[in-house]
Amino acid sequence: MDRATDRDRYNEPSRAVARLLKISWNTVNTIALDLCRKITIDNPAHMAGVRKIGVDEHVWKHTFKPGQPSKYVTVIVDLTPGDTGRPARLLDMVPGRSAEVLNQWLQARGEQLS
Repeated sequence: MDRATDRDRYNEPSRAVARLLKISWNTVNTIALDLCRKITIDNPAHMAGVRKIGVDEHVWKHTFKPGQPSKYVTVIVDLTPGDTGRPARLLDMVPGRSAEVLNQWLQARGEQLS
């Protein structure tokens, strides 16, 4: 299967919702991402029990637009579940990739990670 077909299959649920609601595909994705952020990443309890984090960078070429500051995101995951046999879980994705980006993220969580 070629990449275009894979991408179409991945995006089909969003397209179906967009057609039903008569809104754009991007609007559906924006709503979904905002809601996911509210119920997970922005929820203080989301950080409970985190003892070990993993950090990596990811290139978002498919969403990058000229004029944006970066096509990279810093991905932060909770590796603590690995100690219990459960899979790691996403904690956050922050635009940019640098030590400063990670330091700002850590400082913003302060006591949540103590």
